[in-house]
Amino acid sequence: MTPLVIETAAKIIAASGRADPADAVLRRTVSGFKSKLDRQWLARAVFGFFRWRGWLEPDCLERQPAPDETQPNVSLDPGRLADKISEASALQERSNRQPQSFTDAALARQCVPACIAQAISPTPE
Repeated sequence: MTPLVIETAAKIIAASGRADPADAVLRRTVSGFKSKLDRQWLARAVFGFFRWRGWLEPDCLERQPAPDETQPNVSLDPGRLADKISEASALQERSNRQPQSFTDAALARQCVPACIAQAISPTPE
């Protein structure tokens, strides 16, 4: 993954919010990349971040409410996000190579959003 891809993924994540979800921001942004491989890596970086965000340092994910829902959540620091995107990518690679290195209990605890965990009490099965 190139630094440009990571930097762009961080900007996409920082610019996304309820009114403008990450997949919509990604669709608008990806057309600027001529390389099919870069477009694939960009999508992997954005969605990989959201897949592994429960394992990442939570303070980089805290959002302040935008003045209105049409504004991006500018409180997310793209520089810090770039580091977390790299961490998420490493977690995905580890999962691909050694899925058994993640226990079912750890996956349930770290990957299930709190609002869902409160409603259903997830189990590893």
